Amino acid sequence: MSYSSEVLADAMNAWYRLRESTGSPADSSGNGAPTSNATFGVPTLGVAGPITSDGAATKGISYDGVDDGHQFPDAALLDVGDVFSLELWMKRNETTVTAEQRLLDKRLNAYLLGLLNHKIFFAKGDVAVIVESTNTIQDTNWHHIVATKNGATVKQYCDGIDVTGTVTNLTLADNTYNLFLGNGSSVFWANVVLSEVAIYPTALSANRVLAHYNAAFSSGLFFASSKFPKAKLRRVS
Repeated sequence: MSYSSEVLADAMNAWYRLRESTGSPADSSGNGAPTSNATFGVPTLGVAGPITSDGAATKGISYDGVDDGHQFPDAALLDVGDVFSLELWMKRNETTVTAEQRLLDKRLNAYLLGLLNHKIFFAKGDVAVIVESTNTIQDTNWHHIVATKNGATVKQYCDGIDVTGTVTNLTLADNTYNLFLGNGSSVFWANVVLSEVAIYPTALSANRVLAHYNAAFSSGLFFASSKFPKAKLRRVS
């Protein structure tokens, strides 16, 4: 199956492929999730994405880590309570910054996915970190990042591999805040390229996460992480 077929099979609420060359990032799920209603700085659109052939080559948006970002208005499809999955592809633009960078942020009491000390972290927004990944990302390759939560069961994956660190569970809740991409409400700017951002109302299983990752290879991957070479050889029936 192609990458898009695999992810659509898991019925996401919102899917921001970030393929736009002009204009604002829009939803591709078919569910009517909101289009971005505010742009910060001048993000670079139309950057080469992680997958070379999936109907068309994927694209991404590059954020400069200074003042670039996007905002999406609150909507029911973005409010997933305490059971959900967050998925995206990320490529760092640099490898030295250790300060907090927010990738996907729904703010107070809701989900937050970010980068800190070269590790992916998942947090209760504006409250506390729930878990940090056991691996670090210190290269400029594309990486497939997934965080799942089903109540107290929390998992993190990088390139199809479970990298869940020590979990300090916190219950998340919906709110009326905007969703921020590449920043945390005009702070914690991320110096990354992002692509294929998806929000699911369910906790994806490890097998489904791996199926998504492997499908990127069958669709053609520009380059994968060298940290987990075995993941790209595994297949899920």
